[in-house]
Amino acid sequence: MAKRERRQPEPGEFEDPLSNYEPKEYEDELERSLVEDIVEAVPFDDHLKARSDMTVADAIQLMNDNNFACVVVMDEEHRAVGIFSERDVLVRVADHYEDVKGRRLSDIMTADPVTAYSSDTLARVLNVMVSGGFRHVPVVDQDNKLQGMVGVRKVTAYLQKHFPQNYQI
Repeated sequence: MAKRERRQPEPGEFEDPLSNYEPKEYEDELERSLVEDIVEAVPFDDHLKARSDMTVADAIQLMNDNNFACVVVMDEEHRAVGIFSERDVLVRVADHYEDVKGRRLSDIMTADPVTAYSSDTLARVLNVMVSGGFRHVPVVDQDNKLQGMVGVRKVTAYLQKHFPQNYQI
């Protein structure tokens, strides 16, 4: 495709900083996918939601009944305000179960969980997962409303489609 010729701006005239923008050229499709594809391109994992006033015992039972490793704790506006995971059960509950089983989830959950925005790139989401040691990350919109949960397995499965044909491990 032929590039459109642009006239040079007159002195003092506004110059659009993007007027000379050249799209990045990537070495391969995998690099392009990491940098440009957003998390919405990956199928979200199923997830459980709970209200912050649910008891710890009920949350553990919900996780056990559904074979899930965590629940996302939601407020009245459907915003993710916390997460309660197997790790929370082991670290905060296991040794004190009888004392905490009737407490509200909001007392035990990890408040203000690390999240990804639905518009984040796959590179950023993987960075969040690796640096935080997370297998799953809640995905929220700009209003912090839960859109879904993304897991490392689905992200890597998506990226595998973009590996170069001659890639050797």
